[in-house]
Amino acid sequence: MKKLGNVFCSMVFMGSLSYSTLKAEESGVFAGVGFNLHDVSIKGGAESNAIRSIDKDLGFNAIGGFRYFVDRNSGVRFYVNTDMNFVDVDKKTGEVIKGAYRVIGLNTDYMYNVNYAGGVFVGLNIGALRWEKDLYKPDSPSLHYSEPKLQDKLYTAFNAGVRAHFTKYIGAELYAKLPIGKTTVNYYGPKKPEPPKPGEKPETPKPEENMQNAYQGSAILRQNYTVGVRIVLSF
Repeated sequence: MKKLGNVFCSMVFMGSLSYSTLKAEESGVFAGVGFNLHDVSIKGGAESNAIRSIDKDLGFNAIGGFRYFVDRNSGVRFYVNTDMNFVDVDKKTGEVIKGAYRVIGLNTDYMYNVNYAGGVFVGLNIGALRWEKDLYKPDSPSLHYSEPKLQDKLYTAFNAGVRAHFTKYIGAELYAKLPIGKTTVNYYGPKKPEPPKPGEKPETPKPEENMQNAYQGSAILRQNYTVGVRIVLSF
């Protein structure tokens, strides 16, 4: 995270050299591309699918949309985003799973420019999230899982950040996203017979088709936060 801040500060310093030539930002179409640092958690799961740790990792993002300024300081913008985030999952079995998840969504932000050189923004991101199956599929061939429900694929996050513009056409942003919500995956498989109590007979096994549908646990997948920096071009 500190490295992202250093990159953005360097961009702002370079842009400040041209501050005297800047004019009020104009309404119009824009696009941006950058990279981010994100944090996720995957908790629970079937016994053989237990997670030991998850590394914070990098991702890439791209945006594109339209902004409209009410006056020289205040404005709103509407844009689409696509994020591709990579994840390394360290399982208790010693295996390291490399996977990714993707976010595609619609955004609306309120922008306030402190001066011609930049300002701040806050907003909302609503879209869809898709986890690669390698991140949650069970290790044991005797286990299977349910696909995440529609409501588990919905993605909502709060946007906030700092904007800087160096010229009429080039700027940069340091941003953060705080998501809400989670994705739940349920695991099923053969039911383990419970040990008989003293004086009782062992449990009679149920038909195989029923045993295969016994609930074995759930995994909760969640994106905790994202911080990133991107270059923004105005057209």
